[in-house]
Amino acid sequence: MRNIYGSSTPLIPISYADILVNLAMDKGATRQSLMAGTDIQSRLLTKPNVRISYDQYKVLIENALRETQEPRLGLFFGEKLNVHSHGVLGRAAQSSPNLWTALGLVLRFYKTRYPLLTLNFFIEGETAVIQAEEAIHLGSHYRFIMETSFSSLFSVSKQLTQETQILNNLSFKFNAPEYAHYYQEFFQAPAQFGQASNSARIPVQLLQREIDDFDPSVVRAATEQCSNELEPLAYQEGLITRVRQIMLHTPGYFPK
Repeated sequence: MRNIYGSSTPLIPISYADILVNLAMDKGATRQSLMAGTDIQSRLLTKPNVRISYDQYKVLIENALRETQEPRLGLFFGEKLNVHSHGVLGRAAQSSPNLWTALGLVLRFYKTRYPLLTLNFFIEGETAVIQAEEAIHLGSHYRFIMETSFSSLFSVSKQLTQETQILNNLSFKFNAPEYAHYYQEFFQAPAQFGQASNSARIPVQLLQREIDDFDPSVVRAATEQCSNELEPLAYQEGLITRVRQIMLHTPGYFPK
């Protein structure tokens, strides 16, 4: 695995840090203890268009885990990252005609929101598979980031479809945590650990589910804005990643 981005590059919307801070404070942490050593100015937490580096983000994660003493914090954090927390990309997904198109937009533009990971998508029979790998070395926070990402995917899919049974199953590369039994309750699907990939499997039929807030004009405007945000990131990536983005250019269509 090679790092596509540097750990000191401003990548992550500060709004995500704000959500994590508020979640940890709800669980007993203090703002001062959470912000310690992050080099993040509290006054910027609610400012749009500000980004922080992974170096800052991981200190915040460490503080939050230590101060809350909640090992499942990554799952709870991802649950908070719903459609509305993902900015313009969330608006594009929410205004899509169906989950298939919404997922296509997420796969195309997720790097504008959370470029710590590389996402892949393919079809196996009647199942759609989403895989996630690290795009930057995540170190000791690998599990937290993966939990956050799959939890957020689950939260967004539930919100868009008004369904709770979204996933067939999940698999993770990391070993089973002490709270592994909680995954079944949280995701409403079985999870396996120590596997070859981090992946979530969704019935293809569910991807055809229509979204109530479909608005093509919003999709067009949001897609254009996402494209503008993605452009500067593309120059930092290799040829394979850029070709993948081109292949995903048509919403709702995934090439073999």
